[in-house]
Amino acid sequence: LKFHASARSELCRKLAERMHDTDERVRLAALKSSILVGEFMEDSFKEFGSSRLSDKKQSVRHLAGSGMIEMFLRMNRNLLITSGESNKKKSPRKKSSEQNRTEKKIDSVQFNWIPNQLVSVYRALRKHDPWLVAKIQNAISREFIWGASSHVKDANVLSSKRALINLLTVVSCVSVENRALLSQLLSDRARCVLGLRKFLVARLELR
Repeated sequence: LKFHASARSELCRKLAERMHDTDERVRLAALKSSILVGEFMEDSFKEFGSSRLSDKKQSVRHLAGSGMIEMFLRMNRNLLITSGESNKKKSPRKKSSEQNRTEKKIDSVQFNWIPNQLVSVYRALRKHDPWLVAKIQNAISREFIWGASSHVKDANVLSSKRALINLLTVVSCVSVENRALLSQLLSDRARCVLGLRKFLVARLELR
């Protein structure tokens, strides 16, 4: 895994396939495996340097949470069904051609409803798998705070900064003391959007 991208991609492909298994236990096991792979990759790149990622303009910081976020989003609909909770999608808005191109690159993920979906899934997971929830919380907290301080051009993703504050509060990603800091970061809508985008779409390479 340290040296061969093909081996890494094959492993990730198999994990992705297991995320579609009919047995929920298999799906959760695959998600946990993706977390461990992401953490191992982060350690490997720290040891051997991150220069091989520079051409893709990615950060080593994204690797630890990328696998779990990718797999987590793949499984959210099944968990929502079993938890008995549902969320209504917002009506689609007219999008610019630039935004359409961006969304196609990330498999047309609809950012405006993902926060509500995540809250429901966390509630479903929290009761029976605290280890998994803690891992995802840590990754989201780290990716958001890192991304929110970066520069962004597109501010058309998040409709309400309050939705993200509520999400972080529900899943206990940040302490009460840090909420004031987050509110200050979120006051700049563009920076808030980048933070949300980075921790939701940061992923382990599946191709």
